[in-house]
Amino acid sequence: LPQRGSDDDRGPVQGAGLERRLARGHLGADGPRERRGARGGVPRGAPRIRRPGSVPKRGRAGLQVPLRRGWPRSGALRPTRAPPAEAPTRRHKTTYCYDFPAVFENALRMTWAERASAGEPDAVPPLGKLVEAVELVPDPDAGQGFDGDMKLVPTKREPGQNKIGMVAWLMQLKTPECPVGRQAVAIANDITYASGSFGPSEDGLFRAATEYALAERLPVIYLAANSGARVGLAAEIKACVQVAWVNPDDPTKGYEYLYLRDEDYQRLCGSVPAGSPKPVKASRIIGKQGDTIWVVSDIIGLEDGLGAECLSGSGAIASVYSRAWDEGFTVTLVSGRTVGIGAYLARLGRRVVQRTDQPIILTGYAALNKVLGRDVYTSHMQLGGPKVMGFNGVSHHVVADDLEGAVAILRWLSYAAPELGVSRPLPMPTSDPITRGIGYTVAPGQKLDPRAAVAGEVGGDGD
Repeated sequence: LPQRGSDDDRGPVQGAGLERRLARGHLGADGPRERRGARGGVPRGAPRIRRPGSVPKRGRAGLQVPLRRGWPRSGALRPTRAPPAEAPTRRHKTTYCYDFPAVFENALRMTWAERASAGEPDAVPPLGKLVEAVELVPDPDAGQGFDGDMKLVPTKREPGQNKIGMVAWLMQLKTPECPVGRQAVAIANDITYASGSFGPSEDGLFRAATEYALAERLPVIYLAANSGARVGLAAEIKACVQVAWVNPDDPTKGYEYLYLRDEDYQRLCGSVPAGSPKPVKASRIIGKQGDTIWVVSDIIGLEDGLGAECLSGSGAIASVYSRAWDEGFTVTLVSGRTVGIGAYLARLGRRVVQRTDQPIILTGYAALNKVLGRDVYTSHMQLGGPKVMGFNGVSHHVVADDLEGAVAILRWLSYAAPELGVSRPLPMPTSDPITRGIGYTVAPGQKLDPRAAVAGEVGGDGD
């Protein structure tokens, strides 16, 4: 940031800064020029130059200028991405999924710096990047569903190339307990795709990534920001479906059936390849007007993942994530609101880090108010915020932001072996030897502190 007294500041002008201000015409020989009829020396009617990041007023043109030297750039946490994809992350106050490798990079640097400031040995981090992330991409030649036939291929590609609302990485973390690097599988919802909802493809990737971690005996890190299982509408059917009312003049009397005109039915059925299921099941009858119509009994849709198959996929990933906790190591960071199956996964993984501004809920407060018949709840935080989940044992750490959450995950990860079931957790170099004696006595009228009983307590005399 500009220092006080520089030419980028409105404060005192000295030295070279004074010469530059004189050359620009901002100062006269006797001091600052008068600003009558101009904006700091700029004639009236000239286009405005606005600072980067500022929003011009409506109806006024603005020119973008490059960042001044010394202003910090946020590119380390902001990969190239179209502006519409950033809007959902801001609306939900969460981190874009492809930013998480950079978040863990910064969290690792904070962890190493804390060790150095505490005077711990071997507190110098390795050179270069501390996080290497390779995306696990579904094999296009394998299955794409949640029935276990999806295969993942480690691939280096640009951020934002995903076609579904779930992303997974194989991450190499250079942690203090393992400076040469340890691996973990990270799975994240993409909140910019269908609000991070779970469909068959998302369930398939989650299941494949978890099974990959189990096969390689690696920890699983789930970065949750979702809206639960996807329940959609077949837009192509909705656009042309008709209603046969009992009384067309009084729709409150109900309807007899839903139907499609013959030309709409033929068009929809003709749009699918031969041998594929039809998007709608209907029976042919003669309508009241004497024309041929098709009475709808089942709506399937042209797009897969709109109905009960999403709930079947939710059951499949709940099973595999529960097995991952039992046989491996799982930890969940609630980066954004997590709903339905997302909330179940957080609980099944047992180890939960929750942000202070994000809820863990099974259903929304508006739906509950409708069931109750009155407005009992006013926000999701009343149902699953930290004041609920942090006190009932679902959440174990409550953090302010995702960076603090990543630091908590790395500390939790340090107690797990690099290769689960094969090796032991690595002892971290410390200035506090294991052989140090522990002495702790509860003072009269004082409660027992279990932390002091484990680590000891420094008394008034320094013992």
